[in-house]
Amino acid sequence: MGSHVLDVLRQGILASITGGWFYDPQQQIFCNTFHFYLWVFLLAFPLILYSTLDASVLVWSLYCVIIGAVFVVIKLVNFKLHHLFDTGEAETEAPAEEQQNGAKTATDDPSRLG
Repeated sequence: MGSHVLDVLRQGILASITGGWFYDPQQQIFCNTFHFYLWVFLLAFPLILYSTLDASVLVWSLYCVIIGAVFVVIKLVNFKLHHLFDTGEAETEAPAEEQQNGAKTATDDPSRLG
């Protein structure tokens, strides 16, 4: 019960306060780091633009183009990775003890091929 409350606080309330980012210990360090830096970029970029440049249609058009390009790049990388890993055939590995004992697999036994 206590850990569930902490999960809700970390993933629900903390994520709501920070705009959606939270540290997920189940993910790899690269994933957490990428999400954090993306979150910082999406938070800081409009603030930096507003504080350094005069508001104009050109500046905000440039902002929209840059944010759109970031999302397109992320979506294309995501699509390519899903395509890469989802279109191949699944390969199962025999446990190490079966390989050491010399057990036959389905491909080794001609009577099982069908």
